[in-house]
Amino acid sequence: MRPSPGSLVCPAVATLHVVVLLLALQARAELPVFVASEAYDSGDFGRYPVQTFKSSPAIAPRPNLVRQDAACARNLKTFLTPRGYAEPASRAQATILDDDGRLVWTSGWEDKQIYNLMVQTYRGQNYLTFWAGNDAVGGHGAGAYYMLDETYSLRRKFEAANGLEGDLHDFRITKQGTALMTVYDVRDHDLSALGKATGPIWDCLIQEVDMATGALVFEWRASEHLDVAHTHRDIGGEGEPGAAAFDWFHLNSIDKDPRGNYLVSSRYLHSVTYIHGRSGEVLWVLGGKGNMFRDLSGGNATNFAFQHDARWDNDYAEITLFDNSDVGQLSERSNPRGMRIRVDQEAMTATLLAEYKNPRRIPAESQGSMQTLPGGNVVVGFGFTGAYTEFSRAGTPLCDTHYGPETGFGSGDVQSYRVLKFAWRGFPATDPDLAVARDDARVWRAYASWNGATEVTRWVLQGADDEEPGARGWSVVETRPRDGFETDFVLEAGHPRYLRVVGLDCKGNALGTSLPADAAEADVDYKIDKPPPEEDLDFDETWTWAMGVMAGIGIVVLAVAARPACKAWTSCRAAPKSGHYRRLSTDERTAVAERFA
Repeated sequence: MRPSPGSLVCPAVATLHVVVLLLALQARAELPVFVASEAYDSGDFGRYPVQTFKSSPAIAPRPNLVRQDAACARNLKTFLTPRGYAEPASRAQATILDDDGRLVWTSGWEDKQIYNLMVQTYRGQNYLTFWAGNDAVGGHGAGAYYMLDETYSLRRKFEAANGLEGDLHDFRITKQGTALMTVYDVRDHDLSALGKATGPIWDCLIQEVDMATGALVFEWRASEHLDVAHTHRDIGGEGEPGAAAFDWFHLNSIDKDPRGNYLVSSRYLHSVTYIHGRSGEVLWVLGGKGNMFRDLSGGNATNFAFQHDARWDNDYAEITLFDNSDVGQLSERSNPRGMRIRVDQEAMTATLLAEYKNPRRIPAESQGSMQTLPGGNVVVGFGFTGAYTEFSRAGTPLCDTHYGPETGFGSGDVQSYRVLKFAWRGFPATDPDLAVARDDARVWRAYASWNGATEVTRWVLQGADDEEPGARGWSVVETRPRDGFETDFVLEAGHPRYLRVVGLDCKGNALGTSLPADAAEADVDYKIDKPPPEEDLDFDETWTWAMGVMAGIGIVVLAVAARPACKAWTSCRAAPKSGHYRRLSTDERTAVAERFA
């Protein structure tokens, strides 16, 4: 069987893409990412390096691409919710990065903490979903779940049933149009097995709610089905009347299979529990003190601890999870890893198929995620540590990214509950942003960006000499390919006073136009292709500048040559037809701006 043209061309283009990226980043140190930078990981750029922009107040992680491989999933975007102790990470953000680590979209949400940003499908439409609320409630959260459409407009808000608060750990939409959510609730429980009388515990619930009606479909309480004595957490001074409730179970993920049964992960029981979808009966337990499986991997399939994000995979024959293994700094027993476990429910055996370990062996005190991507690769987020790694299905590290310096690993300076990857198309209901400002070399430029717009491939800078020239009064000043989140245009002598930018998709359709900017203060008295007359460049500076220009031209030629190679294999995706999404009114835009502040 002959391979398709795409199977030959596009891997080569993916490799070229990585090479071009690395060359470009080495040539332009001011770009918003680092490449294998030892200075970054030594903390030379601060506890939390960030991307900032002239045209937008947006802030995003400025990652260090420690390892890059063409085999990584370059058609997906990265979803994370950076927060932490280092400024400005203390202001939690929902963030999407492209496959090169550059910002696509970011937003706060009503000054609340944000967790679990992901793409989910409901009734055939993709939505951004996340939790927002108060995360300082005994290691879990009290808040609600939100759904934004592809214009980043709020479409649905969900709360837990029976007057309870929604927890931050999980919110999953099922194919049946229901939502699974984690819930925590304080209730009294017999603690005699732990040397105490009856006292308060944090009980863990799973709730399934019909999304159309809000009706509760199913509810399950851990304390009614599992032994509190199976916990691995010391009760200490908790669990006594008037004292703090004892967090004995700590539910952090839910999954559901076609049989209608539930799979839940308990951090403090070190176990994954399989629950009957109608009676709530425990069908089996994998790992922990109540383990029911024979481990065919010498104990390595069931020895996970403090784990997160347990999911069915491979037609419900395998379970994937993130094994934190410890709750502090690295020790001899620390072995943070993603795990792929084959589960034979008839023979009741468990086999470790693959491990996914960061090449540098980093701590993961809390949080974390593991996701199998559509192409078979695996992405692992290290939670409390600002790093995520993409692996082959067999466990070979392919791409490793730090969004905080390695000197801060384990400190919580910057962290993200999960790091996941999805395909996503965004068509913001807002207008593009434009700013006219000087760069660090005092050169006047026009800067264009559009928070969340994924389909813009080119920016057109237009100019006019009148503030309101009408549609035909705008002339084209320059057209440039989109260059990451923010694209800049050099302003030359004689530029028009009023400027605006138009974002075009790959078919030339106009997706959005910025408001005009008054560039009267941009007093340009020389052209950029000539050095400023008051400056004399010595030979070394001139040679460096010339080499940079030549490298840039070469990179552009390579990139342009590579783009058509895949056109026969992939098609340009145009924006939705006019009217597919409702544009927001002025009042609604104001409300959105306040919400996303």
